[in-house]
Amino acid sequence: MCSTMTALTVNAEKQQKTGDLQPLQSQHEICAFASMVVASLPFPPLPVLVLQGEDGEYGMASSYDLLQTAIQNAQLGIRLQGLDDATLAQSKAAVLHELQRDMAALVASSFCADFPDWQAYQIYCGAFREYLLKHYATSTQDLRFYPLDAVGPDSVLMQQGASHWKASRVLCGESNYQSCFMTYTQMLRCYADDLASLPEAEL
Repeated sequence: MCSTMTALTVNAEKQQKTGDLQPLQSQHEICAFASMVVASLPFPPLPVLVLQGEDGEYGMASSYDLLQTAIQNAQLGIRLQGLDDATLAQSKAAVLHELQRDMAALVASSFCADFPDWQAYQIYCGAFREYLLKHYATSTQDLRFYPLDAVGPDSVLMQQGASHWKASRVLCGESNYQSCFMTYTQMLRCYADDLASLPEAEL
């Protein structure tokens, strides 16, 4: 994930909330802004455990959709209380820096060995949980994920991940990149390798 994109988006969120940018006027603008934020972050789509319908049956949702909705709500004024915008921006950056350090250490430790898919998945889930609940959650602190092997090749998460990956490569000026993924673990490995390769100071 391009480090410049992430830094610019965190700054854009801060400016939008402090009034340095023109306020978002329409639902379309709010959705576009939320999509930009999600696209710039280094998380792959993760399978979130949700309750569906009146019967409360368990189902799977995408972390991208969850985060995008949370960002839209924040733009509409549904925000956490007690954190000023500067502190919020610093806290978000700290979570991303810790994610990069943890993933870089994992990738380095697995050199010339089988990649520990489950450990990488746990790192991503933990970081995403902290990022969302710490900065956007207003009603719950409970966020759970399905096991790694629950994501099939035809899952919408695979489609979202491929689109997110291609967009980030193009925006970072890359022309030679993995254009599709056969399995969720393959996609996870590409995300992890890319994140681990970033200098921590640039994230």
